[in-house]
Amino acid sequence: MIRNGYTLFPSSFSLKAYAVALENPMIILRAYVVTLFITVVRTISSVSLMPMTASAIHKHTFRIADGLAFFFFFTHVYHTSVCKQYLRPLQRLLYNLVTNSDELRRISALPNGGSVQG
Repeated sequence: MIRNGYTLFPSSFSLKAYAVALENPMIILRAYVVTLFITVVRTISSVSLMPMTASAIHKHTFRIADGLAFFFFFTHVYHTSVCKQYLRPLQRLLYNLVTNSDELRRISALPNGGSVQG
């Protein structure tokens, strides 16, 4: 990578990666077994827990039905979309502020130390 850079096609054809991967085929077999086990267990648990939860939430006598429904809705909506889109840039901003002292000095020189007051 350092000498030739990144190329779409390799400079020479080689099966060395396959030879290294197949030196111990039990590693690959074990990875497939773990993947299959996790898939089966999660599918069975999801298919069994979802109807039980839906049945409990549907009953009007279940006291925490509204809170539980809100919890499931909230985690479903914010699990992959909004949180990652907010936290990733925030993490990058904090990293840049820590590693770039000039930017940190510029923000701290603002009135109120750069904080926003409503």
